[in-house]
Amino acid sequence: MYMLQQETMGHYILLETHFMKQSIQKAVSLERREPKSLVSSIVDDACYVVQKSVNRAIGSKSIDTTCAMINNAASCLSIEVCNELLATVKTGYPNSHSYSWQQGTDEQVQDQKEQFMTATNNTFATAENILKLKKGFELKCEKGFSGDKSVLAKITSCIAGFNEVHADFKDVSSIHF
Repeated sequence: MYMLQQETMGHYILLETHFMKQSIQKAVSLERREPKSLVSSIVDDACYVVQKSVNRAIGSKSIDTTCAMINNAASCLSIEVCNELLATVKTGYPNSHSYSWQQGTDEQVQDQKEQFMTATNNTFATAENILKLKKGFELKCEKGFSGDKSVLAKITSCIAGFNEVHADFKDVSSIHF
């Protein structure tokens, strides 16, 4: 019985991780910015996907499944979202006079400026959302796994991985300074 449960949870982790990655990649590809908004949709979309995936894992009441999904979620945010924003921020803020003369029209330069500023704002906003996610996961795990201090310590250790992801986003947001 235990082996069957472990096998089932292993399949669940694979499926949930695949779903989470695909959903975040979709959010990245459908990224949009509302007029007069400082951030794009990727900030909320990616964090929402991660929150739902980890909350489902916590709901399984399986320590190993919860830890695996927490680690996969942190990794997915770093790889799928942070790297995407990093690529945009690394292009830099174009100098409108010399850049437009060498590279393209004023409209293209303005688009690149907006993309750069949005990506920079997205890194700040996502970094803050990661701290909120981390706190929410801690509270949910304290309620769901409150019976065993060693189990809670193991899960809390996994959740601490979000501190590194937060630092990754903060590093990206400070690249241009």
